Amino acid sequence: MTLGETIQEETDVGGVSVLGLLNKNHDIKVLQTPTSKRLTCIDDVCAKNQFWWKFLVNDELVLSSVDKYYPKDGDVILLEYGEEE
Repeated sequence: MTLGETIQEETDVGGVSVLGLLNKNHDIKVLQTPTSKRLTCIDDVCAKNQFWWKFLVNDELVLSSVDKYYPKDGDVILLEYGEEE
């Protein structure tokens, strides 16, 4: 089920992290940890309670943070807002 707006975008990856790609077209907020940045908000949709932003590449959950993952040509990136499982 999708609540709100679903957006599909295509872009050249050009050696930029997922966070860098998101920053081009969206208002992004992150939580800085000692080793990475955790995505907390995209365009005012923010992680709250048991809801968070899931980060998937080619239908696989990625454990790397959005500032450390550099997509390859053909990768399908999905950022899905949902409940922790």
